[in-house]
Amino acid sequence: MPGVYDFEIRASSGELLGLIERGGHGPAYASPHPAEPVTFRAVIREDGSNHPPAVKFPPGFIPPDPARAAAAERARWGGTGTGTADGVQVITRRVEPGRDD
Repeated sequence: MPGVYDFEIRASSGELLGLIERGGHGPAYASPHPAEPVTFRAVIREDGSNHPPAVKFPPGFIPPDPARAAAAERARWGGTGTGTADGVQVITRRVEPGRDD
């Protein structure tokens, strides 16, 4: 369903990894081109809605590895510190200032 509003970035398994905003309004909305500047959003979880929870990246930036970007955002926002996307697992941990370990 997100494809109604965005271009979908999916893994070969079909997992939704990211969204890119579609450009245009009215008849131009069907254009095969994204809005400029391109805005990439890493999908935190696919929930079947038109706007699944996702994290926007800076305008014009598309991560070179959407699976790793999605896994990192899922780890950051998931509360467990662990995220998986397209088989890529990322673990985050809080780093305290002044600690080097």
